[in-house]
Amino acid sequence: MSEEINIIFDASGSFGENGKSSIEKMLAVSARRIAANFGAEVIFFIWREEIEQLRKLPDLKPEGRAEIDALTNFIEDNPDGSKFLLITDSFKSLSEVAKIKKIIEEKNSDLILMTVGADAAREENYNVSTFGGIFSPADFPTALQMLMSGNRGEEI
Repeated sequence: MSEEINIIFDASGSFGENGKSSIEKMLAVSARRIAANFGAEVIFFIWREEIEQLRKLPDLKPEGRAEIDALTNFIEDNPDGSKFLLITDSFKSLSEVAKIKKIIEEKNSDLILMTVGADAAREENYNVSTFGGIFSPADFPTALQMLMSGNRGEEI
């Protein structure tokens, strides 16, 4: 049985800027193949006011807002030990980051952050220990490998 990785795409309105939506679509197209190389199965989700499963690529279009409560509820609703790859450009505040960290720790789950766009908040804006790692889209295979290994920033 393969391991599941939940890939959550921020589909808020800010992804209509600077080619971010195109990057997400490229990641979605390649994700299944890359994950299969690591013996994983990926399930895609769209994050806006709610989190919904992404069934068709055209549904990955930027609109609305990505609400933190939708994300935290989604993580809480998944089984303990779940693995998440969150693709976003930023959070509104460090209190949102703290809220995510608390739930990830309570659920003994893993979440890796992938920041997209030239205006994305980078590693220096977050405590790296909050996430299993902070990556750019170019490091997508490495992010998946770290999720599969349960590695939180140590040597692979």
